[in-house]
Amino acid sequence: MVGNEPRHLLVLPFKLKLASLPRNQLPSCTHALLNILLFPKSKNRFFSIADTDSEVSLVLEESCLSLFGEDASSLLQHSDQTWRAIKYDEGELGFEATGIVSSITQPLAKAKVPIYYLSTYTTDYFLVEDIELSKTIDVLSGSGFKFSEAAQEDGQDAKPMPPTPVAMIAQSPPHNNRPEGGAKSQLLITKLPYQLYMSRMRRENFEKVACELIRMIFYSTMEKRFFSLTETPDEISLIFDHDCVSVLEGAGVSLETCKMSWRALQICEGANWSNESGLLSKFSQPLAEASISIFNFSTYHTDYTLVEDHNLDLSLDKLSDKLEIVLDEE
Repeated sequence: MVGNEPRHLLVLPFKLKLASLPRNQLPSCTHALLNILLFPKSKNRFFSIADTDSEVSLVLEESCLSLFGEDASSLLQHSDQTWRAIKYDEGELGFEATGIVSSITQPLAKAKVPIYYLSTYTTDYFLVEDIELSKTIDVLSGSGFKFSEAAQEDGQDAKPMPPTPVAMIAQSPPHNNRPEGGAKSQLLITKLPYQLYMSRMRRENFEKVACELIRMIFYSTMEKRFFSLTETPDEISLIFDHDCVSVLEGAGVSLETCKMSWRALQICEGANWSNESGLLSKFSQPLAEASISIFNFSTYHTDYTLVEDHNLDLSLDKLSDKLEIVLDEE
């Protein structure tokens, strides 16, 4: 459980865009995505790709948008606003840490700051629109967080950041098309049927398994799945099924894999969910109170919360105690 001591957040320098394309249009964007995966402009970068049942969701540096040709660009939905990534900078959290998502999203929900949340094997990241960065720093500094700003160049130390004046309120994030009104909020949760595993590998091992990862991303025959690859300056973090773990380990790459299997709950909103941080706050708080570990993963159109397989029923019970939920099982 998150304690009362100061917690540290690190503002990363990357200027990011959120994007999405339909799964059946992935071949049209293969050339651009291969360029991003295999020929990064810098080893120090932030990139995420998630292949779900309904979309291929991307977080990429805004300079990468130029890699998509005219035809591919017409298929790609992307945010107009530029986003900034903030790292929960408290070392490796472990899989038993609880309350982190709630501690971040609650104050931002009250301030109506939309966020995009990415948990990785080691720690958590959340994205806010660039025009909301000053407001985010101000709000979370008032909630006990201390901010530093990551250096642009490798090898330089992070710089402390003082609280800054509140910025103007930003527009809603791209997946925040939520109707308002109605007497009571309702949350639709889809329980995905497959077991997932979390792994990480050292960045220098990427070339050894590049072919296998490309097959997983571009040549999967599964109609329904959850696969994600998130590359940060610290690691490459993966969420995938057991078959993918076996393929990479069979290629001779040493993976750190959580032994526990996880289940994904897809969060679909009803009325009155005013912003993304509000949605995640209301969803994560009952689980934090029950000391249930979660990983959260936003995509362009929706959100997923992962809980340990053995905690799945308990998680749903705790959510039902606090929220009006409608459960859909695939």
